[in-house]
Amino acid sequence: VLFTPTSPSVAIDPGDGTSHWYFSLLDRIRDYLPNAQVHVWTTATVAPDVSKQQRKDFANKWNKGMTMHTQDDGIFGAWAHMARANVFALSQGASYVPAALSRGCVIYYGDLGKAVRPMSHWLDGKQELQRRPGSGHLQRCIADSGAALHHRVDFCGLDVCNFHSGDATRIFVQEHGDGAGHRMKNILDGMATAFKNGLNFGGVVPVGNFVTEHGHNFRTLADAFFGPGATDQLFIQPAPNFTRKFD
Repeated sequence: VLFTPTSPSVAIDPGDGTSHWYFSLLDRIRDYLPNAQVHVWTTATVAPDVSKQQRKDFANKWNKGMTMHTQDDGIFGAWAHMARANVFALSQGASYVPAALSRGCVIYYGDLGKAVRPMSHWLDGKQELQRRPGSGHLQRCIADSGAALHHRVDFCGLDVCNFHSGDATRIFVQEHGDGAGHRMKNILDGMATAFKNGLNFGGVVPVGNFVTEHGHNFRTLADAFFGPGATDQLFIQPAPNFTRKFD
């Protein structure tokens, strides 16, 4: 199995690889699963006499932080990974079997063929890309897949969150649901309060909408500010059981 157990898995079958719809979809998936391992199986054929360098160039044409596989890697191995992935996105009926066997989040894009109908719990990828980011549909699909369990943390482990000894009391803040500036100020205020009072900063209890009132993805902004992958540690979900709460 190519997937490692330490991070969520995403499998994509983009068909012949000529459509780049999955780039946009993957950007949204990574908003929720920034450390996901992504494998793409394209059904575009590669002739047996093609050189290794040509095969590498063929894969790199689509490669954006993904591991590429082609049809000649074997269909049954591909199906096994598609069925086991936390998130599986497909654009053709040929991958219906692993999609039907999947217990994860299945996302289909476009018409799968006359003889194939998507299951009722599958997510329509074309409709998802027409929605505003953070609408909640994709988030629920991923959460139901169990992928979020790979990233569950009880408190922030970043250096910027831990100012004192490990047994110091931790303070958490509730994320605001408005603009990026107010959301960021709330986090920095929490960190400053923790530092001044001998506490550690536990993290942020997130609101349901990642998108600010100005249309920006706050998780992306927070990662740019605190460092890549920082939101995995900063935003704590589900919320811990607090000993005390203050308004």
